[in-house]
Amino acid sequence: GADTAQRPPPAQPRCAPPPQFPPSAMADAAVHEDVHAHKTRDKAASREAPTDDRRQSSYSKHRGGPKKGGGGGKGTWGKPGDELKEDIIDPADPIYDAAVDDPEYVLVSRSARDAAVAAKAGVATSMVGSPPRHGYMDGARAGGGAGGGDGKGRMTLASFKTRIIPVIEDYLNHESVDEVAASLEELSAPFFHFELVKRAITIAMDKADRERELVSKLISNLYSRALTTEQIGKAFERLFELADDLKLDIPDAHNYIAAFLARAVADEVLPPAFLSDKLVEDLGGPIIEAAKLRLSMKHGMARLEHVWGPGAEVMPVEELKGSLDMLIKEYYDSSDIDEVSRSLRELNVQHFHHEFVKRTLTSAIERTDREADLAAKLLNHLVGAGMVTEVQAQKGFARTREVLPDLSLDNPSAPASFATLVEACRTFLGADFDAAPPTGPPAPAAE
Repeated sequence: GADTAQRPPPAQPRCAPPPQFPPSAMADAAVHEDVHAHKTRDKAASREAPTDDRRQSSYSKHRGGPKKGGGGGKGTWGKPGDELKEDIIDPADPIYDAAVDDPEYVLVSRSARDAAVAAKAGVATSMVGSPPRHGYMDGARAGGGAGGGDGKGRMTLASFKTRIIPVIEDYLNHESVDEVAASLEELSAPFFHFELVKRAITIAMDKADRERELVSKLISNLYSRALTTEQIGKAFERLFELADDLKLDIPDAHNYIAAFLARAVADEVLPPAFLSDKLVEDLGGPIIEAAKLRLSMKHGMARLEHVWGPGAEVMPVEELKGSLDMLIKEYYDSSDIDEVSRSLRELNVQHFHHEFVKRTLTSAIERTDREADLAAKLLNHLVGAGMVTEVQAQKGFARTREVLPDLSLDNPSAPASFATLVEACRTFLGADFDAAPPTGPPAPAAE
């Protein structure tokens, strides 16, 4: 017990003294803990009740839509379907076209303009545009016109038909669309222009491929200049009605009309919808089906450019005239009739032989007696051999006679030289042909 009482108390374990922080460091630590606590509470709140105006975590269950609808990001061209959207063009852009780029653009038909023309001409507005089918009113009248009317300054359809036939025939000889347009303007009867299309097609059907090609080009070149879609469509409707009668004289009339119709669609003077019109199908029947077949063929549009065959290719008139002048000049130098015959055969322009005769005569009149003798010898040979028909030769002489007053201005002996040529060619001209020049004002200058 004594030992116990004298034993010293157990020693206390030695511990490192607590760290001593300066007051400023202790304050910073407290602020850090406070900020950390606030962030923790904010994250918990955002998970429990996210709001629309708070940007949510990309890992959130309620994440928003992808950036730019999934079409953004580096190296991307947009989302699927963007390539189908059309770019909006600024109206101030030079390439801006209101008719194409303005979704609110309204196309106005020609009816308002035609109604004004009709009112001025004294024609009922019911005739404006494309008249009702089966309502062609042969006795109707159109405004204006230089003669051939009803005595009140108006052109009747019957008079228009009579006046338009020589215009078409002259075009088939000279191939001048401008002259046809000028004649239509002079007649001043736009509501009867469908008759020009109908009559030109019926005339061409009874001729060669060349004339049919010329008529197709005439319709195309007059479109929007003197012809409207309605007028061209009405012309074909009338042709459908006359097709069976035409077939009595022209067995291939249905095929010709179908070819003209398909060519008109290929030339974009008639819309393809014309062939699907119920009333047009009822009128045209097999002709419409034949036209659709031509258009549906492989490379149909390209084929229709040559629908009248290789023989329909037409040399430009000015180029043809130049070729004839060169041929005549070479003949006067060489006196080779066989070479002239061969060249005329290669040109294959029988319809234009009257121009060859005229140019042969005018050049001979302007030269010496030698050339006049050569010209008479050449023309007699060509007509006798059947290379040039008597009709074409007589027409060439008649055209030369018409320009004699003008030729006399530079060559006073022109009438006498022409009279000599007439007597030398009396065999095919006949005894009734008069060599005397016409009286009155000078005719247009010779070409």
